[in-house]
Amino acid sequence: MFLSYILIIVFLLFGFVATVKIGGKGDEHYDKEMRGNTVRLTLIYVALAVVLLAGLGIYIAI
Repeated sequence: MFLSYILIIVFLLFGFVATVKIGGKGDEHYDKEMRGNTVRLTLIYVALAVVLLAGLGIYIAI
């Protein structure tokens, strides 16, 4: 069981380091497009929240 915890922690650390390394490269045009990306991502989250709340309401009503 202890070995499983160690392997999970090593895997998570590897994933974190790889993510930071890849994310460090960046994109030159991202700063210019950040506002549009933020708006689109916010709209996606709002739409998802509406769908999830509607589903929850239907589930509770049944």
